[in-house]
Amino acid sequence: MSNKSKNHGFLCLPLAVSALILAGCGPSDSTSSVSTPESTPSETETSRPEPVEPSALMKIEESKGNSVLPSAGTVKTVIVPLNFSNLNSFTPLNVLTMEGQMSGTSARPYSVESYFAEASNGLFDLDVVVSLPLTLPEDSGTILASLAADFDSGLSALLDEVAELLVESKQFEESDYDGDGDGKIDNLILLHGYPEWNGYWTTDSEAGDSDAASLFVNTIGSSDNAEIGAWVSGSVLTAAAQESTYQNRIIRTISDMLGVPEFQDTTGDINGNARAPLGYTDVSEGMSADFNPFAKYLLGWVEPTAVYADELEGETTVELTASGEGSTLLLAPSETGLFGEYLLVDLVAPTGLDRSGVFQSPGVRFYKIDSRLISGGEDGLYLNSDPDLDDGRVHDFAFTNSGRNIYSAYGVPGNFPLCELLDSTGANRHMANLIQLTDANLFHEGDVFGGESEFAGFYEDFRFDGNGFDGAALGLTVEIGSLSSDGASLIITRK
Repeated sequence: MSNKSKNHGFLCLPLAVSALILAGCGPSDSTSSVSTPESTPSETETSRPEPVEPSALMKIEESKGNSVLPSAGTVKTVIVPLNFSNLNSFTPLNVLTMEGQMSGTSARPYSVESYFAEASNGLFDLDVVVSLPLTLPEDSGTILASLAADFDSGLSALLDEVAELLVESKQFEESDYDGDGDGKIDNLILLHGYPEWNGYWTTDSEAGDSDAASLFVNTIGSSDNAEIGAWVSGSVLTAAAQESTYQNRIIRTISDMLGVPEFQDTTGDINGNARAPLGYTDVSEGMSADFNPFAKYLLGWVEPTAVYADELEGETTVELTASGEGSTLLLAPSETGLFGEYLLVDLVAPTGLDRSGVFQSPGVRFYKIDSRLISGGEDGLYLNSDPDLDDGRVHDFAFTNSGRNIYSAYGVPGNFPLCELLDSTGANRHMANLIQLTDANLFHEGDVFGGESEFAGFYEDFRFDGNGFDGAALGLTVEIGSLSSDGASLIITRK
């Protein structure tokens, strides 16, 4: 489970207070002290990409003081395998394996680079280099003690130290890791295989096991010498304890670096009941799977085809593709932007990035989205479905896939998921229980979302108030027509 530990203070304060703090502690404009190998101006200029317009998600994260990666254009990434002075987890031979997993064509089910190229429809070009193993002068105990005492400051110091060692190693030209020419490494991921996982922690003491377990996470940190950095530890070659591929752990880390929200419920509600909002079908849950369509919408990787009930007369047919343009459908009672309540519909099949997933045949998925924002400033805190992300205020999603609403103390009603799958069987309508989806939970040819024969009116008259029982009705039915791994034909009718 990834842990976004960036600027915790903003999450612990009312947003009105956070907005005042941001004025004095935004991202620094100072240049890094990291020295880089000399290069001529022409070399640097020709390797530097054109600036890319920030996505809405990037603006939200930056409003909270978080550094995130741009979701379009070429993004340089350096992965550094780390050894401690007393522990060697990596050899140069390991680096060859990693390079194949990062960018090789033989990686299964995909390399990290090819995954993001396909998931983003070619908009996000991840350029990964893997360094030779670097050995820190400190022993593992010193590093772990520093991280255990104050993880944020300890990780920041570690990122800075490794960045300097990397530059001193002269393995790369400056343009290999500094695409924007600001003197910093664009994207730095540190790996260490300690502690190894063999069904139990392999440190020498109970206290050491506790510290080691707390560090077995993918964690984002800040650094003076890198735009953004991350720490990934524990069985990084096989990720056996995560029950997912090594590539998936790196993909999840980069997803965090992009600012993608958490789509798992690892906290449960106040009674300790966890949910499964996406039914264990998403890469955010450690699965070999594509990004869900809401994450792609946030990142600017898809522009859904929109159908609104109040604009439709009679019926229309939408051809849903398996990927790329036309792969996502947005349904709502009336026009809504990115930040509001609506349904997103996509096709899932055991092909492409989902070919190693849980499904055996193609099916259609309906996602309920409640992406209303909460905005804070000097005038207080309020729900905002039409925000100006450039207004200098602090913005965050009002709801979360966690079973707990962190903004309930500030008057945000309800505890509705940000993004959830709708179970076609009606048995687990909002994925409120811990189940893993199978083909039976998807919509197939001949099924009708909003049809009169469905369960107790739930899908017959789907409503948007956060939980689907009160508020504006969808006012549409969606019949699944022809269906294959390549696409689906959806017949949408105004009620």
